[in-house]
Amino acid sequence: MTTSDTLVVGFSDKAQEQFRSVLLPLTRTRSKALIALAAISTVMILLPYLTVMMLAGFSPRSLVLLALLVFPAAMLTLAIRRLRKPPVLTPPALTITPTQVVFEKRESPGLLPITRPAAAWALTDTQVQIIPANRLLPARLEFKCTSGQRQRAHSFGIEMLDTPVALIVAAVERTDQHPLQN
Repeated sequence: MTTSDTLVVGFSDKAQEQFRSVLLPLTRTRSKALIALAAISTVMILLPYLTVMMLAGFSPRSLVLLALLVFPAAMLTLAIRRLRKPPVLTPPALTITPTQVVFEKRESPGLLPITRPAAAWALTDTQVQIIPANRLLPARLEFKCTSGQRQRAHSFGIEMLDTPVALIVAAVERTDQHPLQN
């Protein structure tokens, strides 16, 4: 095997289209709903506060109630951040080189800005497994790496990848020849 033998696995056209047509509008809708929830909760906090202030007068202890406005402010911040910076589907899903498996950075399409950082695992420590579909999840390809006492995992839906599963499994489990050489 030469050092230039790498297998670059990208996302299929179907996965990219599904991401654009389903997940991005869903993220926008959830962000708008969170903005509405922040506005409603702000009114629910301020209206009783102002009513008590008008009836009982000002007291310094009543300012503690205003601390509850932190929660709507956090919801509003998350929603606006997600509207301004929608999630992106990175072009290569993973790259398999002769010495390691490299996973690209992935963002979750949810409201929380959770990003799974890029990772590079040693090929000798990486196992790949095809997990069949069940009632809840489609068939997926799961990569596991055990280094020391820590176990890590990445999984991809099989229909999301543009490379045949047999090539990916052969590239990870190879010993001395490239899976494309047959």
